[in-house]
Amino acid sequence: MIAVLANTIFEPQGQWPELLPFLLKLTKSTQPEHRESALVVFGALADVVGPQLRAHFAVLREVLINGLNDPQDLKVRIAALDATAMFMNALEQPHERAEFQQLLPLMLQTVSAALSAGREDEARQAIGLFIETAEQDAVFLKPHLALLINAMLTIGNTASLEDDTRQMGLEFLVTLAEARPAMVRKQPKFFENVLQLVLSMMLELEDDEDWEKGQDDDEVEVTNTDIGEESLDRLALALGGKHMVPILFSPEVLPGLLRNPSWKHRHTALIAISVIGEGCHPVLQDHLTDIVKQLLQFFADPHPRVRWAVCNTMGQMSTDFGPDFQQQFVKEVLPALMSAMDDASTRVQAHAAAAVINFCEHATKELLAPYLDTLLGKLIRLLQGGKVIVQEQAITAIAAVADCAEAVFDKYYHSFVPLLKSILSNALSKEYRMMRGKAMECISLIGVAVGKERFAADAKDVMEIMIRTQQGEQDPDDPQTSYIQQACARICKCLQKDFAPYMPHVMPALIAGAKIKPDITVNDADEEADEDREGWEFISLGDKQIGIHTSSLEEKYNACNTIYSYASELGDVFSPYVEEVSKIMVPLMRFYYHDGVRQAAVLIMPHLVAAQKEYLNANAPAGAADTYVRGLFSYMLPEFLESIKKEPDKELTVSHLEAFSETLQECGENILSNEQIKAISDLALVLMQDVHKRRHERKAKSKDEDHDEEEEERIEFEASLDDDILLMVAEVIGQVAKFTKAASLPHLQGLLPVVLEMLNNRGKPSTDRQAALCIFDDIVEHTGTAAHQLFPMFLPRLVEFISDKEPAVRQAAMFGAGVCAQFGFDAVKSAVPSMLQSLAAAINDPQSRTDVNVNPTENAIGAFGKFIFFQSGSLDVGQAFQQYLAWMPVTEDKVEAKATYAQFCTFLERDDFRPMLLGRNYENLAKVVAVFGRVLETDLINDAEKARIRDILKLFQATVPQLLQGIWGTIDAESQAKLMRCVA
Repeated sequence: MIAVLANTIFEPQGQWPELLPFLLKLTKSTQPEHRESALVVFGALADVVGPQLRAHFAVLREVLINGLNDPQDLKVRIAALDATAMFMNALEQPHERAEFQQLLPLMLQTVSAALSAGREDEARQAIGLFIETAEQDAVFLKPHLALLINAMLTIGNTASLEDDTRQMGLEFLVTLAEARPAMVRKQPKFFENVLQLVLSMMLELEDDEDWEKGQDDDEVEVTNTDIGEESLDRLALALGGKHMVPILFSPEVLPGLLRNPSWKHRHTALIAISVIGEGCHPVLQDHLTDIVKQLLQFFADPHPRVRWAVCNTMGQMSTDFGPDFQQQFVKEVLPALMSAMDDASTRVQAHAAAAVINFCEHATKELLAPYLDTLLGKLIRLLQGGKVIVQEQAITAIAAVADCAEAVFDKYYHSFVPLLKSILSNALSKEYRMMRGKAMECISLIGVAVGKERFAADAKDVMEIMIRTQQGEQDPDDPQTSYIQQACARICKCLQKDFAPYMPHVMPALIAGAKIKPDITVNDADEEADEDREGWEFISLGDKQIGIHTSSLEEKYNACNTIYSYASELGDVFSPYVEEVSKIMVPLMRFYYHDGVRQAAVLIMPHLVAAQKEYLNANAPAGAADTYVRGLFSYMLPEFLESIKKEPDKELTVSHLEAFSETLQECGENILSNEQIKAISDLALVLMQDVHKRRHERKAKSKDEDHDEEEEERIEFEASLDDDILLMVAEVIGQVAKFTKAASLPHLQGLLPVVLEMLNNRGKPSTDRQAALCIFDDIVEHTGTAAHQLFPMFLPRLVEFISDKEPAVRQAAMFGAGVCAQFGFDAVKSAVPSMLQSLAAAINDPQSRTDVNVNPTENAIGAFGKFIFFQSGSLDVGQAFQQYLAWMPVTEDKVEAKATYAQFCTFLERDDFRPMLLGRNYENLAKVVAVFGRVLETDLINDAEKARIRDILKLFQATVPQLLQGIWGTIDAESQAKLMRCVA
């Protein structure tokens, strides 16, 4: 009551001068209840009065020390521990928090005392505080880190303690490793000791007589084995393989477990190998051959749970190391899994089928083709004669094989689809709901694999069955619901616009699912959370426990993602739903409870614009589409910009920017207002500044005493995301310039100082130069003569970067040179000689056609052609054509090739350029014809250019037939045949 009242008084900057002296007096009372109460109130008030006690830290520290050393009552010590943690969390400045570091040993002693007294509930509460501190401010623990680590290792290894207590001891160690991996890597024996604890927990397997029968997930309790497995996975992800792999694969650890006569040891080793793959991938990759060779023998292990474990490991390795794993080990692994499908244990049969699913995930149809007859023969036998658990996995494996095999699966279509339709029609009782859902999944994937023509008739039957199921009475937990949604989306992908008749049946349920409100509870941290509540997850945030109904979030995500699938596939058929869907999805761009919901909401935006635009352009008066799209985009834009600005996951930021760029592309011209251009420009500026701010932070981190090689890898990954953000910002600015022309330039002026800094500061990453050049290129290309004012600032840098050491920077500079030639007119005239000299030097470089350099080189050739055409008055055209022809053909950069050959045709069509290109007495005709022979019937030219080439060749036939006939015989047979077909 005192704490509640004090919070009320202090919160609005109030005063209660009598309270603190009274509490200090209570801490010295002879009655333990008084001392405990005083400390409880201190803890409750930490957030409010903590900052006011800066002048009294010495007194407060003494109060807490006395409480932690209380000789009479453990409750007082625990109250002091709680208050200490609350005050530490309330103080934001590191130097203030440091005042409490000397209390850490006393805090640990309190935990030890609670455990010794059998007060494990109180001890777990205290350990929870250490876990929270490790997560939020692990550096604070550093002066006593060895003491803390040893204490938690002792707790985790003490078998007499309750499982929950031991698990929390391990949780502290794992959380610490996740929060400060570099710091723990420097602790002596940390890896050895923590891994020993993890493996010992994983070994606490029970001999379960009912294992073969299998259990529903809802009935399985979380065991030490489960916690150990999860902890090993998290440690591998946090710490990497450089230190973990040598320890785990030392002779006495995993190899020793694999040799052990106890099945539990072999099982534990196999599971351990499966869970470390993702985190230790780079190190394990080099040892896969030895590992796989050793593991294959366990397919013949005498114990079924070990055979189950090796299936599990092979499946997980297929995911973690694919597609290299599949390419390297298909001849060993796939036959072993197929053999396991004949195992005496139904659980092993089912898990072998499950591993095939993983294997197919990264396999190719060519790789799988030689095994299809045997593999599908095994799976159909499991489907026809196995137990339900086996049948379910067999169906999913068939689906995975079909998805991988694509059109090759057509051969097996009639062996499976009738059987799967029979399951949908006849397996109607409740215990078969999951099987029916998997059958829906399988049929839909087969449909996508074999295509519309083969699948259309069966698709109608399957859709009718699924619609009837959806419209019937379904339990809230019926798994068929999500399977129906996803299967319908795949059938839509197969049928395309022929899916339209089914939309009124499928959309209402999806709309309802997308509208689900998040079910969230917020409780005080000391309140008991019902963590066993089905479909809920609980996390601690400060002094609160947040409960999230995850199953409802998944339902919402599935609905949103399926709606996105329909919008992306159906075009104008989706038009009737654009209005309602936009009202649901636009606010969900900032739905921070679920990444997938947020992602689906963002990704659907360009498709909503495209659907309505396509429909209105075909069915409404001229201008109606622009009017509607203008209103729709105005509704989207504020949320779109905020979602990008505030997105916490930088990988999603990149994806959001890409979707925003696509939305601008779909909107096209005449949509953006000046205010909207300014808002987009302001966002771009913020994003670029944020990138540079994060770079400074990473640079500071790299100087941290705990910085090491693994931490550097993490920093490099974060830096690569920021590079992607910069490049996507440049693309967005390019779209704005493209569709608003010169009107955009006044609103982009605020970006120019940052863009120039990115160009001029050689200490910045090369991505800065690339992004800045791309922005300049697009402004020049799309804003006309308004961009000429920028030339004095940008042209010198552009010329310089034509010879940059980074290929991507060179490519941006070379493309920019071409657009300057095309749109710069007289403003670029003085720079023409230096640009041409730089372009020619880059093209003639001996390394210019290597894999990393060929695209920039071909951009340079295209740019050189533009200088000949648009700046002919500033150069010797005949000499330039000689160089230009010598560099032909352009064959690798498909986009640049199309533009280059369009330009090439224009030269040959124009009377003023054709004689100079062909040379005196047609000396260059053979080269021109050879280039045509190379590019005809390839994806290097469009149909329009093919027609132009035909007309040009016919012109040569009419004007110089004998010369052309002579050239014909000097050309290789393939090119000659293509040329003949072209003019036929």
